Amino acid sequence: MTRPPSTVAWLTSPLILLAGAGLYALAEGPGGVTFFFTPLAVGVIAVLAGALGSHRHLIPAGLGIAGWGGAVALVHYEVISAAKTTPAYMIGVGAGVLIASYLAPRAERGTWTHSAAIAVVTAALGYFVAFSISSLGRWPAWALSLVAWALWEALQPLIRPSTAPPRRAVIAG
Repeated sequence: MTRPPSTVAWLTSPLILLAGAGLYALAEGPGGVTFFFTPLAVGVIAVLAGALGSHRHLIPAGLGIAGWGGAVALVHYEVISAAKTTPAYMIGVGAGVLIASYLAPRAERGTWTHSAAIAVVTAALGYFVAFSISSLGRWPAWALSLVAWALWEALQPLIRPSTAPPRRAVIAG
């Protein structure tokens, strides 16, 4: 049985998501990076938060989104012809989900694959809706989404007490 992470370890992933939101906002806002960089940035931020913190479930979600995001960037920057956008996106999504499945610990392979698939579908729905709700097609909405994701991850011990870090015993003396 694995021990629950300490409070500091528990907060590392949410803090990385917050830092990523800030860096993303700087790159997209004053940095001049195009909005087409968004899915790749969000995916990489999630992978880093999962890999460097204790919230490992962020890794497959990030890989799925980063796979799609890599394809978006390649099409936008004309490395892949715009005529091949749909197959490029499909290959990117498939690659992201397959990499998540391959990298998953054996006992968690189904969970990781499921997590990557849910993340890709959710991100794609956000992208789809952005055509109708113009504010979703701009970087502030996605930076705030990363902030909301960080808060969700940080508040999990309150939402699901079974995920809470252990309390340290205080010995009075």
